[in-house]
Amino acid sequence: QYIKILLNLINLSRLIRKHTPDIVYTNTTSVISGAICSKILGVPHVWHIRENKVTFNLRYIFPFALMRLAISSLSTKAIFVSNLALESFGFIANDHLQVVHNGICVNDFIKKCYNKNRSSTVKLVTIGSLTDRKGIDILLQALTRINEKLDYHIDFWGNGDINKINEYKSYIIN
Repeated sequence: QYIKILLNLINLSRLIRKHTPDIVYTNTTSVISGAICSKILGVPHVWHIRENKVTFNLRYIFPFALMRLAISSLSTKAIFVSNLALESFGFIANDHLQVVHNGICVNDFIKKCYNKNRSSTVKLVTIGSLTDRKGIDILLQALTRINEKLDYHIDFWGNGDINKINEYKSYIIN
């Protein structure tokens, strides 16, 4: 199983180098590879954590203490959907680890992470299953509500129904 993880890290690193996203977004704690590769390659990483150890009785590939360390040290920002999610990992909210119930003010975050010297288009990649329960529609709706005009390109990396991408395109208003 660890060999699969290593191969996944190698492949994901190649993809990140090739596509040079400005931000990597991971929407589950069960996928650690996006955070690891982002850290190694110096790309800002956002971890959007919906799970909590109490309700889901989570079991990770790595021991819980290592997952907790990964969340706190590999991401640029970790967003938890509830206080229960945050506290179940033994964290206290701060600038790096925040509870955001159903959204985030992305204007300042995009400005902070976006390297204007690269191009006029922000490149975002989301890593995770292409399913409704992952909230990609919410991410896309949030991008359309950014106060300033923002050119962006989104890549979807993950398994699932490829037809979902066409459905997601309906959210994008540029």
